Amino acid sequence: MSKAILRGTTALAMMSVLALGGCDKTTGQTIGSIVGVVGGTVLGAQFGKGTGQLVATAIGATAGYLIGDWVGEMLDPKDTEAVQQTTIKTLDAGSDGQAVTWNNPDTGARAEITPTNTRQVTAQVEVKRPKVVASPVGMTIIGDERVILKGANVRAAPTTDASILRGLRSQTPVNVIGSVKNGNWYLVGQDGKAIGYVYHTLVGQTATAPAVQTATADVPNDPDAQKVAKEEIVASDDNVIDLDAEFETETLMVQTTCRDLSMKVSDGSETEQQNYSACKSPDGVWELG
Repeated sequence: MSKAILRGTTALAMMSVLALGGCDKTTGQTIGSIVGVVGGTVLGAQFGKGTGQLVATAIGATAGYLIGDWVGEMLDPKDTEAVQQTTIKTLDAGSDGQAVTWNNPDTGARAEITPTNTRQVTAQVEVKRPKVVASPVGMTIIGDERVILKGANVRAAPTTDASILRGLRSQTPVNVIGSVKNGNWYLVGQDGKAIGYVYHTLVGQTATAPAVQTATADVPNDPDAQKVAKEEIVASDDNVIDLDAEFETETLMVQTTCRDLSMKVSDGSETEQQNYSACKSPDGVWELG
């Protein structure tokens, strides 16, 4: 990430801070924010593909300038951006202990990023949602962009007994904020706002991929599974929730994924190495601390 990008991002308003086992971030909130995080010291740096809507994030100067300076001063802007993208891919899919390498034969620049440990961390978050949507108690952060498979009813709570707020057609993209009830239900959002809960089998990584199981839920013994399989999907323009209506804010303890990694960068003649921890935020970005 170039220093210019870092300096531009720090101009965002800062409202609250995340402490995730050494990964801290500041969060600027608007009426459209879903999740903000509280507690800790301003140290965060943003790495990732997040929507920038679920949580408007400002980069803390300490870690942010550390990343920008030591990589940005060694490499040119294009190589710095390439190292950033390689780091994101490594955090998303790299295996612990396996180095991911990048190099530019034209400039001699190269980088090696190695995840060393992946762990679940408990974090305190401030959840902002429409009052008609129930509290996501016991949520595990997913922070991913996925797609509705064959259509889905969006409910006010994670149960088929809850009111249907709207329907979503097949292939509709959604932001999966987190999972509740042993991974059986997802709190989902669109356009930076929570819209309710969707049963997990109705959401996939792509339009054709099967749903991703986020926990060892016993689907055959889940009464919601049978109802979801048989029910009709409401028309997408029926029972649409007013996302500009009153919001409610509460502080919850959630689970999120953190990864330790080692970054080694060379400009062809000089090599430097730094170690970091990165934690997944609700809007899908990795926050470096």
